[in-house]
Amino acid sequence: MKDAPRESDSKLSKRVKGLNYFYDFSKLVASKNASPGKIYQGVVDLIPPAWQYPEITCAKLVIDDREFSTTNFKESKWQQKGDISINRAKIGFLIVGYLLKKPEADEGPFLNEERYLLNLVCERVGQFAKHRQIKAMLQEDDVKYRTMVDEVNDGIYICDLNGTLIYANRALACILGFERPAAIIGKRFLEFLPPDKGNVLTEQYQTAMSSGINSALITTEVIKQDSTSAFIEINPATFIKDGQLVGNQGVVRDITERKQAEAKFEHLSTQDSLTGLYNRAFFDAEMKRVERGRQFPISIVRVDVANLKNVNDVKGHQAEDKLLKRVAQVLFKSFRGDDIVARIGRDEFAMLLQNVDEDTADETIKRIRENLQEYNNNESVPAIRLFIGAGTAKKKEGLLSALKQADKFIYLEKKKNKYSS
Repeated sequence: MKDAPRESDSKLSKRVKGLNYFYDFSKLVASKNASPGKIYQGVVDLIPPAWQYPEITCAKLVIDDREFSTTNFKESKWQQKGDISINRAKIGFLIVGYLLKKPEADEGPFLNEERYLLNLVCERVGQFAKHRQIKAMLQEDDVKYRTMVDEVNDGIYICDLNGTLIYANRALACILGFERPAAIIGKRFLEFLPPDKGNVLTEQYQTAMSSGINSALITTEVIKQDSTSAFIEINPATFIKDGQLVGNQGVVRDITERKQAEAKFEHLSTQDSLTGLYNRAFFDAEMKRVERGRQFPISIVRVDVANLKNVNDVKGHQAEDKLLKRVAQVLFKSFRGDDIVARIGRDEFAMLLQNVDEDTADETIKRIRENLQEYNNNESVPAIRLFIGAGTAKKKEGLLSALKQADKFIYLEKKKNKYSS
């Protein structure tokens, strides 16, 4: 098998790096000893390992008229910038740059995944700054600050020791699908959670109540009044009055849009952008995963597209793309919903089939050929021609040998037909 482009590997790596970044960021924010300045410095110090080229990555955060930067920061020709806002008012910005020229990608030398990550970091920094403002307001007894709390976009609540809401602002009522806070006061917070989500919240709430220690940030799903769901982030704390623990208070944020963005981010890191099938990085990761499992025998079916280079030379890049999309349609139709169907190279596809032996793999190849013939008969475009091979790994056998076996069948078929790509 020819060496395939490894662009998708970096995308999968970006997904892992992005998750690592937010894990470390969350730990930093949750630290009781971390000052705002330390957290803002941590934001930039955590950035280089999360980008493609850590050794030449620098970052600078400007917020509240203060600057925080990595020690190697310099202005560069190759930069990304994101704004930080509270209630749509800009309060700062974040710059990530490369100190040396790198190959062109989606946005200059940067990947689309890095733009998503930068935007998410800016959003989280804005949320942290907003939390600080709200916390400062809640510490004041003046009526004007209480009025401001009722007008902020984030939900504010106070619960008694039983978890019953005794105060809620308008924003929290809206998050849960109600017009006025009075509609939710007197209800338990758990009433708005799916049954399978309530245990984590209950455990953390009980820990906070019994120990007086603030709970960690909680992300959960809620069921709104109209039965639709949303995702929220709860930043809870103990509520102490006159030196007595009387309940729990906190800030609630609707993060449904962020969850959707993260889902899109994950989709980009596992899918081939042209065909919609899985990409090479995901296929390689799945090979390693299933090899450690017990669902043997496992078969790998390999497919190469004939004469793709000739299509490109004669009709151009768009014709090549259309041909590959048609191949993807034929393959997608030929496999089960739980099979891994991936494009692993320019003209190369691979399918990972668990609990499939040699005979069943042969039946699968027959089905591909039947679907291909049907497609070619019904389409006026030039016929698609595929070279197909399969290999099977039995218990305790490595999948690499099955992949090589499938490649060998394809090689022999190409040689027999004097084919070259």
